[in-house]
Amino acid sequence: MDNSKAYNSPLHPKDSRSETYGCRHSNPDNCAKNHLDLVCAFVRKDNMCKSPPRSWINHFQRLKAPEEQAKASL
Repeated sequence: MDNSKAYNSPLHPKDSRSETYGCRHSNPDNCAKNHLDLVCAFVRKDNMCKSPPRSWINHFQRLKAPEEQAKASL
């Protein structure tokens, strides 16, 4: 399954440095934790992924930067 658009989509209010709302892996089928109970967004009722890609922390900061700049200019 190709999920590459999700990785670059805007932040969801529930996204954080350590978890994401929905899956942010570009190819979830290759994720070692795909459909793992209590970890994978695909099987959690709250749709939270507790194990985003390793690159997520840095990418989260890049996605968050424009939001922080907009708040600062108010």
